[in-house]
Amino acid sequence: MDTSAVVDQLRTNSFVGTEEYISPEVVKGQGHSAAVDWWTLGILLYEMLYGKTPFKGENRRGTFKNVLEKIVEFPEKPVVSNTCKNLIRKLLIKNEKKRLGSLHGAADIKRDPFFASVKWARTRKIFPVFSEINVVKIRRINSSAAQRKAPDHPKDLQHARHLQFPQL
Repeated sequence: MDTSAVVDQLRTNSFVGTEEYISPEVVKGQGHSAAVDWWTLGILLYEMLYGKTPFKGENRRGTFKNVLEKIVEFPEKPVVSNTCKNLIRKLLIKNEKKRLGSLHGAADIKRDPFFASVKWARTRKIFPVFSEINVVKIRRINSSAAQRKAPDHPKDLQHARHLQFPQL
């Protein structure tokens, strides 16, 4: 679904959320569009890779100043591909109109070189590993004796072998 067609020109002025994830347009009080979600995705990816957010300041004011002014920098460790870093840079563009995803929503993200190897149509045929059935199985395993053999991989993972997810 092209999210831009659904929310084109819609803006809100809410100011909620974790300060380290708040986008520049929200900090400025300009209201925001769906592009704020792509900013948040960029922050989340960065934090998942590096264990910290890219614009954390000494206090709230410092964090907001960094969100508005600081260019995203990447630590040397862990080693992350340039393709992945470029995706994050495009998600963290300060101007929401130029931010990846702001024009055509998820379609823009899917076309990014980082996701070039993903067969998006095949992802619809995958069941979540943590489906309700598997959660019950996990609970049963956790409550059983430690000597008991762990079950084979869930059937769901067999489908995932064909997807070729991007390398970080």
